[in-house]
Amino acid sequence: MTAYEDDSIQYHQQTVPMDDYRYDESDQERAARLQQEEEEKSKKRAARGVGVAAGLVGLVLGGPLVAVVAGVGAAVVSKTDSQAGSVARGAGDAAATTGEKIREWDKKNHVSENVGKGITNGFRYVSDKLSNKSSSNSGSA
Repeated sequence: MTAYEDDSIQYHQQTVPMDDYRYDESDQERAARLQQEEEEKSKKRAARGVGVAAGLVGLVLGGPLVAVVAGVGAAVVSKTDSQAGSVARGAGDAAATTGEKIREWDKKNHVSENVGKGITNGFRYVSDKLSNKSSSNSGSA
């Protein structure tokens, strides 16, 4: 059995698993790799942002099917290297930034939590009124 059959390397009398073996890249190579990873994250963020924005517009203008088609279409276009892709990425970045700001504002001001409590209290009020009305109607019959 050779050292390669068990996915490890014999290195100075020490067995090192292949997964732990790292190529020592130069600073320039590391910087290029990190820049490429950052660009990929930015493109994914923009694709999500423009997909959500286009989906919301599609939902308002044409319903759920149009929302799905518009969202997926816009996300796909944003990944191209065309002028339309560049515009879509710009819109996606803006939409993603807006979404982040809204989440920060909501977290700070507890808006969604308070709206949820208000809706629950409203349903509870209506339920109580309906149950009181039906119990008073059944008593007079």
